[in-house]
Amino acid sequence: MKKIQNSILFAAVLVCVRVVAQNDVDAFRYSNTGITGTARSSSMAGAFGAVGADAGAVSINPASAGLYRKTEVIFSPGITHSGNTSTYEGSQQFDSRLSFNLNNWGITLNNKLGKDDDLPEWKSVSVGFTQNRMANYNCNTFIEGAVTGNSLMKEFVKRANGIPPASLDPFSEGLAFDAYLIDTFYVLGQNQYIPFLTRSTPVTQRRTIQSQGTFTENNFFIGGNYANKLFVGASVGINRIRYAENNVHSEKLSDTSLALQSFSYTQSLSSSGAGGFAKLGVIYMPIPYLRMGASWQTGSRISINDAYNSSVSANYNSRNYSFASDQGGYDYVIRVPAKSTFSLCVLHPAAGMLSADMELSDFSGMHIYPSSNFSEVNAVIPAKYQWSKTYRTGIEVKLSPAVSIRGGYSWNTSAFAGNANNYLYKRYSGGLGYRDKNFFVDLAAVFTQRQNDYYLYDPTLVNPARINDLTQLWVLSGGLRF
Repeated sequence: MKKIQNSILFAAVLVCVRVVAQNDVDAFRYSNTGITGTARSSSMAGAFGAVGADAGAVSINPASAGLYRKTEVIFSPGITHSGNTSTYEGSQQFDSRLSFNLNNWGITLNNKLGKDDDLPEWKSVSVGFTQNRMANYNCNTFIEGAVTGNSLMKEFVKRANGIPPASLDPFSEGLAFDAYLIDTFYVLGQNQYIPFLTRSTPVTQRRTIQSQGTFTENNFFIGGNYANKLFVGASVGINRIRYAENNVHSEKLSDTSLALQSFSYTQSLSSSGAGGFAKLGVIYMPIPYLRMGASWQTGSRISINDAYNSSVSANYNSRNYSFASDQGGYDYVIRVPAKSTFSLCVLHPAAGMLSADMELSDFSGMHIYPSSNFSEVNAVIPAKYQWSKTYRTGIEVKLSPAVSIRGGYSWNTSAFAGNANNYLYKRYSGGLGYRDKNFFVDLAAVFTQRQNDYYLYDPTLVNPARINDLTQLWVLSGGLRF
């Protein structure tokens, strides 16, 4: 199995994920998903757990299916623009990426059972299928800064010390050894190494990360309406993961008198996986204008297959070296934590509505299997992660019986114990929609601001780069009711 790079810390999800593989970063990436459903629910920041009758709301609370009164088909294409600014050693850089995606689509079949009045009987049952994009990993990041007497070579040395040259990791320090970036120095002891770097050498460091992929949720649901007051629902589904990353670290030494002029270290990763889940939900209307909702999603075990490789190239005054690893692969399972959501909605048929959701998830419950191969990682997770809360609020104002404008705001508390990584985001959204009895069209714009610290290598050796992300999501939903 490939050696884990514990030095790389955590990155943004829904925007850019800057990691290698097979550690708690993977578990966090696939556990930290968002709500990116229909244009209507997205324009209200996903605060739809008690609103119901929406393909995006079903993903939050399956009881939402009980509020459908008609059969519905919906289709929601979207455009995502991810841009981020990095600040490292006083140098600021910017990179961005544009991607097109299918944000949501689904079909709901409504079957009426009773009269449309307040008699204590089952009024209707709805069944259907929806697919929602829960995370978008398409992102480009560029980091650059100048340091003195510091280098990724020092991390290679730190990890190589005490290991015979023939047993060095063939995906990292073994490649560095072959390219003479590190070398044995037996004056310090057996199997001790030194880097090809002088203490006072100025070095320009650069990191480029290109990632792409999606986390999608395929959801089969059923919901019922009892007496127009109590709505219950359940769903089962499959999460599908597709992720790829190309991560290049390069360094250029300013002292041209040295034999080594520059080098680069490239890591490539491709991951795919799937897992199952179930959801239960309820929505209750104590009075006509008030809805209260609660839902629970089971944890999921996601089976993942990784394929990866690495390469090193080094440019010297006399000659160049280039070495590449073989293709590596590994199968493992990540347990992502359960989620609970509590929702409230106040609405008036002619004026609009106000809604709010609170989502709870315990990230310390993440786990990677087989446990025997990940004992060190699994021991760290409970100390590194904690409960996180996500708050979503939204408003819809009706300008006329058919036209509405919407807005929303969402934020979270850190999933990292002691806010160690300061992983926080803010999401602003807005939109408008037109609806008649048999047709609707909605437009949403969602702006997500996120910040986090990123370490180019071992945090004990290097200062962090501060990454500020701004992601723009534009969603257009169109649907038919009959």
